Amino acid sequence: MKINTVRNFLFTVCLLSGVSGLYGQSDSIAVDGQISSWINYNFNNEAGQAEVRFIPELYYQHEFKSKLKLDLDLSANAYAILSIPEFGYDDNASGLELYRASARLSDKQWEIRAGLQKISFGPASLLRPLMWFDGTDPRDPLKLTAGVYGLLGRYYFLNNANIWVWGLLGNESRRGWDQVPSLETKPEFGGRLQIPLFGGEAGISYNHRNPGSNKPYMPDVFPYESFQYNEDKIGIDGKWTIGSGLWFEYVYKRNSKKPAELYTNEHYLCLGTDYTFGIGNGINLLIEQFIYSGNNSLLYSNKQMNLTAASLSYPLGLMNRISAMAYKSWGTNDWYSFLNFQRQYDNLSLYLMLFWNPETSNNAALPVNQLYSGKGAMFMATYNF
Repeated sequence: MKINTVRNFLFTVCLLSGVSGLYGQSDSIAVDGQISSWINYNFNNEAGQAEVRFIPELYYQHEFKSKLKLDLDLSANAYAILSIPEFGYDDNASGLELYRASARLSDKQWEIRAGLQKISFGPASLLRPLMWFDGTDPRDPLKLTAGVYGLLGRYYFLNNANIWVWGLLGNESRRGWDQVPSLETKPEFGGRLQIPLFGGEAGISYNHRNPGSNKPYMPDVFPYESFQYNEDKIGIDGKWTIGSGLWFEYVYKRNSKKPAELYTNEHYLCLGTDYTFGIGNGINLLIEQFIYSGNNSLLYSNKQMNLTAASLSYPLGLMNRISAMAYKSWGTNDWYSFLNFQRQYDNLSLYLMLFWNPETSNNAALPVNQLYSGKGAMFMATYNF
């Protein structure tokens, strides 16, 4: 499915490029990208891992005589990993895969984008109930995340309201809070309305998908050869600035004909605020509180989870910045802590990161990232061209 999607996309790029050359007024082509490298050392296992990653991007834009714009975005993710087996990672590995591959047609008030793309919305930063289509780790300086194959349309009203409509197909990975992956052959669809409200913004979102598996998936948890069910999510969110920033995200998820291990009703709520104190160069403090409940009846809760997350950021002049994050899981009494020192040049960024987390965790609020398990340090360098 994905091979055909890529082949069709490349054919579309060639076709549209030829059409634009016949009827267009202006064209622009840009080639840029990012090279990054890091080395990680885990004090618990006294071992480490290193990686080199290259993400080249080809960007093409054409403006038609009608003032319509066509944007083509194609990027790849090439990586090579060197690890020590005692660290618990796979042995040396390398890979090359598509990172983004999309075509976008737009006018002043609307846009349509098709292909492998990132879809993200909602005001929360650290604990995101509306993380439906990506898996961005807030601790990752590069903010890398896999995209989704689909079609996205957006219309922008003159009062700054906007409406989104999407349809996705060909995706089989878990994203964000997904407990079960999507079926590659089953489409999912939804939309979002975002409006200005009381000096801020509010939104309502909906998504329908058919999760399932045609093979044993997590056999210890879902011991079925195959299963499929319907999942419907409704989300509401809002953000305002009243002295400090205030926001919330709430998602209700309904699972029908589900595996017995999943709850019928799930509720995700995040409340957040941030404020910049006028101390020195300005200390920014951000706090979010997250509450999850799952139940098979609307009258009581079978499971609850409470998390608190906070981040501090302080610029040390024009080139340096220090930031810290801390997460507290009240049910398990686990702490997750992360410290990052960044030095920024024109195109080069250097990061020195320290982390102190549980060695193992079932905390779904933090994307699964074994790089930050236990106690350790990481040095990263990135170059953008």
